[in-house]
Amino acid sequence: MDFSGRPMKGMVFVGPGALDDDQLTGWVRGALDFVGALPPKAKDGPSKVRRSTARS
Repeated sequence: MDFSGRPMKGMVFVGPGALDDDQLTGWVRGALDFVGALPPKAKDGPSKVRRSTARS
């Protein structure tokens, strides 16, 4: 997958023709099962908020 000119490893592109496929449903279910089994993330403190540097 490549949004910004830097390919992301481990990502896949699914074209529109595959959206009605039962195989896609199986892959999504498998991904949700995997993510659901992961431990919760540790709280490291307040999250950083990006602020725009543009001024009006």
